[in-house]
Order: sequence, then structure tokens, then C-alpha cells
Amino acid sequence: MSNPEKGAAQVAADAADSRRDGYNAFKIKVGRAGRWMMPQEGLQRDVEVVLAVREAAGADASVMVDGNFGYDGRMDLLEDFVRETLPAKLFWMEEMVTADVGDYRVLRRMRDRLGSTALLVCGEEDGHPPGQEFVDLVSAGLIDGYQPDIVAAGFSRWQELTDWLAPTGVLTQPRNFGNGNLGRRAALVFGASSPTFVSLEDERFLPNVYADDDVAFHNGSYSVPSGAGLGLAIDSDIYQRKYAAAEVRIT
Repeated sequence: MSNPEKGAAQVAADAADSRRDGYNAFKIKVGRAGRWMMPQEGLQRDVEVVLAVREAAGADASVMVDGNFGYDGRMDLLEDFVRETLPAKLFWMEEMVTADVGDYRVLRRMRDRLGSTALLVCGEEDGHPPGQEFVDLVSAGLIDGYQPDIVAAGFSRWQELTDWLAPTGVLTQPRNFGNGNLGRRAALVFGASSPTFVSLEDERFLPNVYADDDVAFHNGSYSVPSGAGLGLAIDSDIYQRKYAAAEVRIT
């Protein structure tokens, strides 16, 4: 957070800026209750941030939360979080607890009992999808979306995952954190071909070595590239100015 003294107001201001830039879906890092703050104070800040972002983003935006497993062992606080953020009408809740059939069964029943319609999604940490714990969650009908990394898994694996998930109703939501424009483009191309794709995880602030092309962003959506493959080409000038000095050649 660039101005921690502003708390939730700073996160809301960032969301408002992104809304003006044309974005209409926002994923918020939460889980402070078990990771970065004392439990009760962390819960309260999580709730404040979610409600502030909803107000800043507007009623028609999608608001999602990523718990980073911050509510592990604190289902009592997680229930408070779900209840107190009901006015925000969350689109999904991601990795609120570690992937476990018992905990997700409790979470799903809690969500339904409280009247939340948020999807339950997880799988970003699944390095060799599908891991057994996620197979178990899907088989038990306890998750609504699955999130292995788009670059680490690759297209062939994601196509296999899509075929596996299709009869279950579980949606595909590839992770794209730390992958920059390469991952964004990979997720975009995959999403255009997947009937169960939810949304693109956009990452705007990492270095980019690729040339501008015909892909455009407008009103919350990207157009699909017309070129072959991912439609990406290296910008030689950017590469030489910013990255060539760190080049390592393997022969």
C-alpha cells in the first residue's frame, strides 16, 4: 500500500482510478486476520477494505477477494467476514482457507446459510494440476472455480483440465500473477477458446518487452490478437535499452 496511514481509503482510491481507466472487475487481497495483523483488527480491516472498494467501484462492478489462506483455523472470523461483507455482493471468495475437504464443506455451508452468492475458488498453488486435494474438492462439489497458473500449466494441460471440469460445472480461472504481459496474453487466448473461462487476471505493472499490436482494451475487455500464437513480438528497442545487459545465453 503506497499510503498505509490512509488504510481502506487508499485501496478505494486505487479502485476508483482503475474504474476510470475502464476496469469493471477488482480482486482485493484480504486475509489480514491470520497473516499481517492481529486477528480481530485484521478482520475489521478486511471488511472495511471490501466495503470501501465496492462503494468506489460502483454497484455494477465485480468485486472478488483473495484470502491467501489468512482464515486458516479461524472459521469464526471467516463467518464474520462473510456476514459483514454481504452488502458488497462479492463475486467470488478465493483461497480463504487452505484446500481441504472438511474446511471447504464448512465454508460452503456457511456461505449458503448466510445467503452469500460468492463463488468459492482455489488452486493457484497447485503446481502439478490436478493435485489430489483439488480432485477431492471437485468430486465433492465444494468449489466453483479452479485456478492453476496459466504459464506453469500451459495450454495442453489447461485443455485437459477444461475437459475434466466441464461435466462438474466448475469454472476455469487461470492464475496470472508474476507472468506479466506474456501471461495476460496466454490467458486471453485460452479464455477465448474455453467455454468455462470466467475472467482474465490482468497484470499491468510488471516489465514488458513486447511491441504494441492490435489488441485493445475497452470497457473492461480485451480484443483477441489477430497474429499467430499469442500474437506477441519482441520490441527490439525496449529489449536493448532495458534488458539486454542482463541477457544470459545458453549454448
